[in-house]
Amino acid sequence: MKHYLVLCVLHRLDRRTILSVVEIIRSRTVRLIIDTDEIVSSVLPGGVYEMRISYRTGRPQLVYSHPVDYDTQTTRLAVDRGLIGSGQHLPAAIKKLIHQHAGAISDWINLPNATDKYAPINEPYASLLWHEAASRRQDQQVLTGLIEGGLNQHQAEQYLQCYGVEAPAKLKSTPLSALPFVSRSAPVLKYPVSIVPEAPVSPLEMLLWLQEQADRGRTICDRTDVPSEFQLALNTCLENQWIKSDGQKIQLVSHALLQTNLREAFEALTANFFPTYSELEVEYAYSRLAGLQSSGAVTDLSHSLWQLVNQRVVMVSYSATSELTELLEQYSGLIQTLHWSPPEIITYSEHVIPALTQRLPHEQITAFYRASSLQGKTGRCFIVVDFELFTPSDLVVLFERLIADDQLILVSHYAMASYAHSRSFHTRQLQNYFPTVALNHDGEAFETTAASRAQIQEAVGQGHTIISDDFDIIAQINSSQKVSGPPKLVTPDGTYHKHQPVLFEPAGPRDFDSFIGVIISTTDKGLLVSAKGVVMHFTNDFVRNCRTSAAYAIDVAQAAKIGLSRGVLVTIRDHEVEKYLRDVGVEILQHYALPESSVPANSPTGQRITPSVEGHG
Repeated sequence: MKHYLVLCVLHRLDRRTILSVVEIIRSRTVRLIIDTDEIVSSVLPGGVYEMRISYRTGRPQLVYSHPVDYDTQTTRLAVDRGLIGSGQHLPAAIKKLIHQHAGAISDWINLPNATDKYAPINEPYASLLWHEAASRRQDQQVLTGLIEGGLNQHQAEQYLQCYGVEAPAKLKSTPLSALPFVSRSAPVLKYPVSIVPEAPVSPLEMLLWLQEQADRGRTICDRTDVPSEFQLALNTCLENQWIKSDGQKIQLVSHALLQTNLREAFEALTANFFPTYSELEVEYAYSRLAGLQSSGAVTDLSHSLWQLVNQRVVMVSYSATSELTELLEQYSGLIQTLHWSPPEIITYSEHVIPALTQRLPHEQITAFYRASSLQGKTGRCFIVVDFELFTPSDLVVLFERLIADDQLILVSHYAMASYAHSRSFHTRQLQNYFPTVALNHDGEAFETTAASRAQIQEAVGQGHTIISDDFDIIAQINSSQKVSGPPKLVTPDGTYHKHQPVLFEPAGPRDFDSFIGVIISTTDKGLLVSAKGVVMHFTNDFVRNCRTSAAYAIDVAQAAKIGLSRGVLVTIRDHEVEKYLRDVGVEILQHYALPESSVPANSPTGQRITPSVEGHG
């Protein structure tokens, strides 16, 4: 075995780690590309390691690694390479002194306690060097403990950043705390048998079962619906307060907090007095507005405008984009005639703003995550034009920008009514609670074709994106596509290969639109993908801050969010979503209708998010 000085450790997105090391005997630099999972004892930049590297398989494999102390040669080499004192900006004179007394310096920085010997060089440089080495030894010990606990080195480094030196104890007591960093199938997340005796499933599987139910609209479940083999894991989750329960109903704590915040936001928004106008006042203002119109060929929407202007929160349902934009244009003019501020039109995604601006050139249009909070300014109106795309977490983000005196108008496409109800618990609540202004709904017949699974697979093989109203169909299509070759991208959400389409979504605060990118290759600095016909490079940090999923098939809302240009629609029950997709600019190449499943769809469930009336609810 040979000794190596580690210059750099870089973790790539394909679960490979690049080690740039200096072979001490020959003083030559070697670049090793190894599987991250092969590192059983952490390797850190600036450290000296005894390593055994095998090339039997044709690529380097790290068979053994163990940290060793600095000696005279490695100390001088580390100084020359800028690894000792690199963060301290050591003066040239001090570096020269370290080089001259490398033996004494190596003995000093190897000490477990800095008070055991006199410093070989001037302070504060001696203490800085010792603390640097001591910190590396501490990280080495902590990371190795986390690797022994089941994480690979990259996951361990991320976990250490969150939990500090107490990370090994945290991982041991609460393995589920590693969930944000690892694949859902990682064995580290399995609870020890001593904690959950004879449990057939782990607490993680219990939480993922609840999350899967929530993805299908059921954020609250009955305890009787939980499979019997999950009962021990459920009890553990309840004891650790990862799941809330009232005795009969259970819910993930994260969903409970989110829905509570949403209810409190609606209560705050509707608590204050909201001024109302009589029909005569609105008619007079509308007549003034009509006199300012350059053309008299406008639709009379005065009654709808009167309904809108008198509500703090109101829903709007439409089926024709032209009619909606005319309503918004007239409403903007009306409220400004009544001395309000111009409305701010809110969209889910930025990509729809240019097309919307063409129809409403004089209005302020902003993606919801870019909307600003102007405290102190009253009489504002926010119009959410694609409310059917918003999740509860999106609404909470939007509410952070509102104040109690604002007006909120939530607009939904009529063709998405049944789909939105089946996909989210909150839409039906809001439509049943708040008044709704319904514009003309023009019925339209859809030409659908009965299709076989083979025809759908053929469409996938031709490179078409499948859009569906059913999660089971989406999951089946995405899981059935097999690609050979080594992985090019490994994330906690899945493993992806070259030529696979991947949906990239923000994993945290939304600051960009979701998109589909086809994997090209992995580089040391990130990932190459083809998105909308353009080859782009994404950094490691950007990709690691994304939530990823296979994108051979996506749901209707995702197609609208990313601005999909064309696709093949496969529906089971919500056939009218074809009109919605065409209205938002998606070209439907073919619309297949599959027979509806004999198993009825579960009704969406969730806490009450609308304000309580007279203490009831």
